[in-house]
Amino acid sequence: MTKKVKFIHSLNARVLLVLLLALASAVPVYFGARALGNFIVEKYYMSPEAVSSRRVEVYNNLRTYVQSNQLSSRDSVQLGAWAMRQPYVSITLRTEFTRVEAGRWGASTTELTPEERSRTPAAGEGIYYMPFTDGIYQITINESSQSRQYALCTFVSVMLACLGIILIMLIYVHRITFRVISLADCAYEIGRGDLKREIYIRGHDELALLGHEMDDMRRSIIERMDSERTAWQANSSLITAISHDLRTPMTAMIGYLELLESSEYTDPQQQEHFIRTAHAKAMELKELTDELFKYFLVFGSSEIALEPETYDAGILLDQLIGEGAIELSDAGFDVRSIKFEGQCSIHVDALHLKRVFDNLLSNLRKYADSRKPVIILSEKLGGERLSICVSNSIDKKRNMVESSKIGLQTCDKIVSQLGGIFKTGGDADHFVAEVILPIVKS
Repeated sequence: MTKKVKFIHSLNARVLLVLLLALASAVPVYFGARALGNFIVEKYYMSPEAVSSRRVEVYNNLRTYVQSNQLSSRDSVQLGAWAMRQPYVSITLRTEFTRVEAGRWGASTTELTPEERSRTPAAGEGIYYMPFTDGIYQITINESSQSRQYALCTFVSVMLACLGIILIMLIYVHRITFRVISLADCAYEIGRGDLKREIYIRGHDELALLGHEMDDMRRSIIERMDSERTAWQANSSLITAISHDLRTPMTAMIGYLELLESSEYTDPQQQEHFIRTAHAKAMELKELTDELFKYFLVFGSSEIALEPETYDAGILLDQLIGEGAIELSDAGFDVRSIKFEGQCSIHVDALHLKRVFDNLLSNLRKYADSRKPVIILSEKLGGERLSICVSNSIDKKRNMVESSKIGLQTCDKIVSQLGGIFKTGGDADHFVAEVILPIVKS
């Protein structure tokens, strides 16, 4: 199961935090840039010299227009048409009793109030005198192009703030991309076979978790390759040893059979000796091939081909264990079998289950102390499982080392595929093996 990363350490939380920091950094950038832009506009663009220069330019354009079109002070429509082509300019023409105002909105004529008639224009209002066909009149020129400059300052401030946000996010994305590229490089090197390449891991987010998973995978591959190498070496050693062990009794058996075939014996007793010896060598070959079968059963294919059927547990156990128990009794063992009460059914492959109990009883003949009882106990566990337990005392005078414990591993593999559990235990004086199988519900 893949581990989960806490939200506070996740990439989502990191991205959110960086975005908030970028927004917080953009605020002073925006206000700072806007204040600087406004200062430049007010100091240079709105200076009296610059304003006066722009008004003079407007005055000259208007004077050229009036003279070329022979306009009078009452031609408000033509004056309005000129003003509409000047987006940031408006003019006011003052006659003795009226006022003509023209700008982007057009032109309008209104009468002067007594206060306006007596008002003296102040300095800096942009008062000029324009010669019309009907006389020279006073005009006021208003030029408001500074609004465009202020809008430009606001736009530039917003763009700088956005660029700051983008720059901070790009720096963070670059760091994430660098980590992803580092992991990709490690994966590429591992894919090429460099399993010693350690994966660079930093942080506690999803990329760090991915790095840990990749490193665990790398270590798992190394362990698996080591185990496969060990298994290959063990297979080679086993094949070499078994080839030698098989060749020795087979050669002897062939020799005795050739002697019997060619009748190279002096009396019936020698003939019987040859036959017994050939039979013993054949049984030795059988034991070696049985061990070889057990080995390939455990370390060969991953699954055993089973053909399970439903059996009455009591009857089946009597058949599988009873014959072996009788042979143990004939060999001098005190076998005590305790059966469960009632009836139940189990779904198993009888042939392979027999191999399990044959292995257990064969181990008893090899290593059990015949002077002490062997107990075979079968009982139901909670009505859902059936337990068959074999317990014996160990004869310390015998060889107590089983070759690679292949027999017990065979039992474990078969019982596991039958859906059961195989357990072994005990101490220096006792050995216990338990087979637990599921009971078929009625």
